[in-house]
Amino acid sequence: MKILAAVRHPGPAEAIVPVIKLLQSQGHQVVLIGLNNNSIETKTLGGSISIFNRNNIEYIDLLDFFVSFNLHDIEDKWTNSLIDKYKPDRILVGCSTQDEGTAIKCIENSLIFVGNICSIPTLQIVEMWGCWTSRPEMFYPDRFAVSDEFTKKVVLKRGAPEKCVKITGNPSFDGFYHCNLKETVIKNSGFMGTRNLVYIGQVSPDNFTTFDWVLKSLDTNDRVAFAKHPRDIRNYDALLLQAGNKLLDTDLKGDYLLKQADICLTHSSTMGVKASLLGIPTINFILDDDQVEVRQICGDFPLVLAEGSYKADSLETFKNLLKQDLVVNQSKLRSSLNIDGMSTGRVVDYLLS
Repeated sequence: MKILAAVRHPGPAEAIVPVIKLLQSQGHQVVLIGLNNNSIETKTLGGSISIFNRNNIEYIDLLDFFVSFNLHDIEDKWTNSLIDKYKPDRILVGCSTQDEGTAIKCIENSLIFVGNICSIPTLQIVEMWGCWTSRPEMFYPDRFAVSDEFTKKVVLKRGAPEKCVKITGNPSFDGFYHCNLKETVIKNSGFMGTRNLVYIGQVSPDNFTTFDWVLKSLDTNDRVAFAKHPRDIRNYDALLLQAGNKLLDTDLKGDYLLKQADICLTHSSTMGVKASLLGIPTINFILDDDQVEVRQICGDFPLVLAEGSYKADSLETFKNLLKQDLVVNQSKLRSSLNIDGMSTGRVVDYLLS
């Protein structure tokens, strides 16, 4: 089969890469469209290409063909030309972030739209519970491959037809199935050596408030690293200066940085989920405006419900958590997130069926 695929942001790109590799290994032809984030115009809009480069995946850079910088409004004639050129049997897209209820015609939505018109089956991978937001029906794919029961609840509540939603697991998490399963306990640093805290920043949440909580809560033997989100254009120099000699200055990024962590701190980043799957205790900063609808639909923040993390909604709560023995219930977490090493295969079967 011929598959036309597109994804803008890094998280969705990580979910789609294993699917692309498996499709290609089975002999299917895949044309993949990505977007960089190395310019002012694309900083908050792209980033998938860095993931494709890291995984040696061939791709088409969206900007090589689409010269306008209004990447929220891809013209129909451009996507129609893609269909005419590649004549795909299936369309596969990621689920990059967009505001609730908006009708932006980014490359993913645009391909869903043209697929519906041309009667080409479309599948969208929704890799995490907060990714897919309410939108006009013109941007509904034929099929949703969602990661878990939490994500299914959110997607259905936001308007997706139940008959189109299938729980497959997140393909980018398949590798965690082969990690050693263990109960990890991280104790207060007063009872052990240096304790490394890794703060994973995000684009929209209030990192300034919560990172300030971290600085006010560091114990004598604590050190903290700050990982700025690749789409975050804010300046943190003044805040990081306050950390003084407790700041871990490192060039490590992503999964490599996580492996240095004793505790992972974030709002709702996928990196927090990865940390928990590695057995690294995670604390999610959940303020009043964070993941409100997701928490309402699921009953709380999903990673907390799966016993993969702890929730801090105030400075006092966060300080108390750092004094406790933090535990990851990896068995429950794996079960909740369908970590069985077969998610990629399920997505491919769903796409081709």
